[in-house]
Amino acid sequence: MSDARNDVDMLAEAREAQWSALSFMGEDAIKLVAPAKVNLFLGVGERRPDGYHEVLNVMHALALHDNIYMCCRDVEGVCQETSASGASAGPEGNLAVSIEMVDKTQMLAAPGSRTPIGIPVEDNLVFKAIDMLARELGIGRRQEVSVRIEKHVPMQAGLGGGSADAAAALVGMAHFWGLAESGGTLHEVASRLGADVAFFLEGGCSLFTGVGEVFERRIEPMKDALVLVRPDVGVSTADCYAAFDADPVPVPAELAAKAEDADAASEVPLFNNLAPAACSIAPQLAEVAEWLEAAGSDRVLLSGSGSATYAIVGSYSEAARIAGEANSRGWWARATSFSSLRALKV
Repeated sequence: MSDARNDVDMLAEAREAQWSALSFMGEDAIKLVAPAKVNLFLGVGERRPDGYHEVLNVMHALALHDNIYMCCRDVEGVCQETSASGASAGPEGNLAVSIEMVDKTQMLAAPGSRTPIGIPVEDNLVFKAIDMLARELGIGRRQEVSVRIEKHVPMQAGLGGGSADAAAALVGMAHFWGLAESGGTLHEVASRLGADVAFFLEGGCSLFTGVGEVFERRIEPMKDALVLVRPDVGVSTADCYAAFDADPVPVPAELAAKAEDADAASEVPLFNNLAPAACSIAPQLAEVAEWLEAAGSDRVLLSGSGSATYAIVGSYSEAARIAGEANSRGWWARATSFSSLRALKV
């Protein structure tokens, strides 16, 4: 007697093996890439009366990226297959948005290469990006938008995966709605969605200030190799900031000045004063950092509020070696490199 769950897994695996944008979404579907990022410098100030924090933030894009497929058609031209989960968006609820998220990180325990990620559509930042842009532009015609997100960037890792996906969705909808990517509308919407979303429209390496939403300038990116390691634990950004507020760590003025004055990413001092708060929530993060230092890197830092830690190394082969050793310890790990990549259509 067969096991029903295994039968479903086998069917899902067979479907995934045959999946292609042309076959499942049609020839007018587009593909976009959404790169990960790390924070080279994250200096968080004390909490302001309005609840926000002043930050000095230098972010750098990576070669590691999610793949996103999108199609957008008038109701009369329905996509060949859509996710079972959908929600209405747009100024009059005139957009039917469906999102399929597929785990490719191999972090989850389910067998095979395809694991659906159960996030309600309304809670997905990609949905919020499409909805906000449609309202900003006053898109009134009835359309169906289908999105497939292949996650290679793990969630709750401080690598900006969700924000990058949202930025890519904005670029995709700009394509479908005839909006210039270089115009101010995309950047305005991205900034309202979050500072990281705005960064991914720029890509490369950039300096942000204010509460994280003020783009100051681009910094010359680097191409060094690095390894990313995430233990089997996530860190809530809200919880991390609450722990930080309970025990703030000041930003050394000399390090902040170096970050502000840096012309190249290689000149930015590695610093993150959220790291102690994150480690107080998840002690495994300190273990990962110590292990990476022992593995041979003297440039190790937690990205954002975690839970991924990165180590800059001398070559990609060295990064791959360390990643393999981290995998053998049961941690998610990837070798990659710094990049000038941004959210874009390919």
